[in-house]
Amino acid sequence: MAGVPLTAPAIERFGEYVRVSGLPDGDWWVLTGERGDAGQGIAGAEHAWVGSREGRIHLLHLPTRRVDVVTLEGMASWGWRPEAVAPSRDGRRLYVVEAQGRVRRDADRLHVVDLRAASVTTHAGLPSLRWVAPVERPDGALLIPTLHGGLLLIDAATGAHELSEAAPGAASTPFLTGSPDGRWWVRVDPASPTVHDEAPGLLARLLDTRKQAVRRYGVAVQLWEALPLRLARRAVVAWLPAEDLPNETDLLRMTQRPPAFPTRAALWDTIAATLGGRDAITAPPRAAWPPAVAGDDGAWRVVEQNLDRLQRGGWVRVVGWQPDGAALWLSINNFLVCVGTDGTTSPLLHLERHEAAGGGAAARTARGWERIAPLEGRRARVTYAKGEATLDGTPAARALDAVAVAAARDGWRPRAPDDPEATARKAAWRTVEAMQEQRRRVVVPLAAWTAGACAAAIDAVAAEVRAGLATRAVDGEVHVVFAAPDGEADEARFFGEVAARFPEAAPALRRLVEAMADAGGALTDVFSDGDAGAGALAHAVRALGVLDGSALRVVRRYGEHVDAEHELFFTGETLPAVVAAHGWTDAVVDLVLWALAWNFYNSLQDYGTVWRAWGLRDALVARDPVATARHVAADLAGLRGRDAPGRYGVPGLEKLARQIPQPHEPWAAAFFGELERLAGDPGRE
Repeated sequence: MAGVPLTAPAIERFGEYVRVSGLPDGDWWVLTGERGDAGQGIAGAEHAWVGSREGRIHLLHLPTRRVDVVTLEGMASWGWRPEAVAPSRDGRRLYVVEAQGRVRRDADRLHVVDLRAASVTTHAGLPSLRWVAPVERPDGALLIPTLHGGLLLIDAATGAHELSEAAPGAASTPFLTGSPDGRWWVRVDPASPTVHDEAPGLLARLLDTRKQAVRRYGVAVQLWEALPLRLARRAVVAWLPAEDLPNETDLLRMTQRPPAFPTRAALWDTIAATLGGRDAITAPPRAAWPPAVAGDDGAWRVVEQNLDRLQRGGWVRVVGWQPDGAALWLSINNFLVCVGTDGTTSPLLHLERHEAAGGGAAARTARGWERIAPLEGRRARVTYAKGEATLDGTPAARALDAVAVAAARDGWRPRAPDDPEATARKAAWRTVEAMQEQRRRVVVPLAAWTAGACAAAIDAVAAEVRAGLATRAVDGEVHVVFAAPDGEADEARFFGEVAARFPEAAPALRRLVEAMADAGGALTDVFSDGDAGAGALAHAVRALGVLDGSALRVVRRYGEHVDAEHELFFTGETLPAVVAAHGWTDAVVDLVLWALAWNFYNSLQDYGTVWRAWGLRDALVARDPVATARHVAADLAGLRGRDAPGRYGVPGLEKLARQIPQPHEPWAAAFFGELERLAGDPGRE
């Protein structure tokens, strides 16, 4: 496969699988085991990558279909963001920004992944970074924005770095992103919004449709050149009424609304009066605000939260740069606006056809779009749920209103009913479902329905458990089937037959359940039938418990890893079957009392039923209550640290004491009295 020419590969995630398409020899499906949106992408002509929030990255070498896995050591789950990953220009490296947010300062890191060598170099001790992909300049140096309005210039090879700040020594609004070549950087202007009052026109006054001026607030961005950092220009990108600006504190629903802000308009009037038109590049201190704000903690929190949303919280989003870096596209309330690096802007744009369908200028937000691809000449191809349009971001004079692009000018291409893309995705999901069923289906050969053949099959299942059966699960289920001469037998039938016909297979069953117990929590969340609450190989545990009364300690060790909330089979099927098979032997009493103490809170709630209908009471009252209590306390001593000990040393026993008939008969009174005494002085007998 080496040396196979590649043609525009693409990568897409389908659950825990990814598909690389566009390869000359067909699609490549890779099982990564990673779920959720942790990111994936193409790096150059030969590599693709798949991320995880645990810091594992699958590296896919496309010409040879080789998979390597690297781990970013010490990566916290919150430190990984797919939007903070970028390939190098030459496709040989992957850059990963690990940010701690506001958790710790000077603790962020840059990971440089060598895709060919499958190795990682980490540069630590960096200032607080934003979760933004690094921008690689033509000279190979990287630029990464910081949380506090700076740009970090870093050498990817050595880690040598230099911090440039928009406002040296002071926190400022962070940069959102940079142009492809790293020359231009954009951020929300900390000196906005400004105010514009639009007086009603003559016709509106004559017709009495509007007599008051309409106030709009101008949201602006700053364009900076780097490096050195230099503020080049400001550009107002949207004129909006107060109702269309952030409302993080929901003033109308606040139980203690600050007196300074009776309405949202009052809030934004105050913000605009304090910030608007300033020539500073940092926000003013609290003391510079009106006394009604500066002196009121509640009012100050309202200001802080709404400004944070406007300036830092993604309310203004950069959704793409023109390929040559001369313009960028922003999204504000789903409206799109094109901003040139020369400071010129288009109006807020949306589609007339969507306005006619119920969304548009009268709406607070425009119709949602799926993706945008900026084109040369300030145009953009925008994909919606039902089709694709091309928007023209030509600059306009001061535009106060959003512009609905006429249907005749939006280049609309409707998505066909038999849309090839949708059809291909459905086919891909069918492929995934088939692969998932194949993966979670474990076929074990069964030569014959004999004790020896069944024991051999059980040992084969134990080998699967030790090899990591849990990793075969899909949606929490794994299906073990036995290929018998008379057809396939599922887990329930096979182990049912073993329990009924082949007691000689009990040692093999014991080896299997020991392997399951040794797996610890790996099998806790794995089921053979999730809807029925049957854990993986639960029928094997039942069969062992029925056939071998001496193996109940092994059954108990397995039970310690059962999902107490969702697994219903252990307490609902296995325990009653053990009691029925052996009666109330000492080992059975120990197992049932342990189960009550362990507290399978969802599947075994009525302890009174165990006491009466199962026969636990009759089994116990023939024994000495004090000696029994001492034995139980010693047997369950290991459970003391699992929960608060409670009155009787183990919480589950307190529940048993409450649910049996009251007042306690003499045997129960003596039994629980001794347990209470031992719980108060565990070392005394």
